[in-house]
Amino acid sequence: MPTRKVAEQRNARKRSLKDVKVKEVQLARAVRKAVGTAHVILTVVNFKEVLHTHKGIPNTPARMKMSPANARVRVENPKIVNSRLIINSKDGGGPVLIRFSIEDIAGKRDAYYPIGIAFVRKGKRESRIYTRTDIAARKTFLASQMHLLGGGRDLYVTDNYRYWNKHAKYEFYVIIQSAHNGKVGVIDPGIIHEN
Repeated sequence: MPTRKVAEQRNARKRSLKDVKVKEVQLARAVRKAVGTAHVILTVVNFKEVLHTHKGIPNTPARMKMSPANARVRVENPKIVNSRLIINSKDGGGPVLIRFSIEDIAGKRDAYYPIGIAFVRKGKRESRIYTRTDIAARKTFLASQMHLLGGGRDLYVTDNYRYWNKHAKYEFYVIIQSAHNGKVGVIDPGIIHEN
């Protein structure tokens, strides 16, 4: 039989976990309702495992679409695989919140989960150490402004669109995991900052 102190500690942990879950739900609601949130749906066309030995690039082909349309963010060509996002400076520019959701070819949202994202600014790289382009990517997409919400089904990223960042091009890699077998894949589209 647990002692009174152990029982109190368990109850305190349960209350703490409940508080965290309540706060996560509140944050998820606030983020979903934020004005200007761009909802990008990535539809996996052919899942390819990254950790498997294979020939060529281990890229999981995916189509992008917006739901609903957004004034600042659009898909360059929704009909092609691994198209790019175009972000413009409408309404003065500034940060844009992007919500990524992953679905399979049948439109099921529970087949794949986003587990992370990485950004690299395209352009000349002078060396293997951090260059200005690497630093620009880190300043544009801060790790502290990336969240997995909605039961881990949605990945939220803030693009800190800045005036000095106009015409910048970024590669981004959405890391996904199959709910069926736990295998990991990478979706590799790009982002262009317009005018």
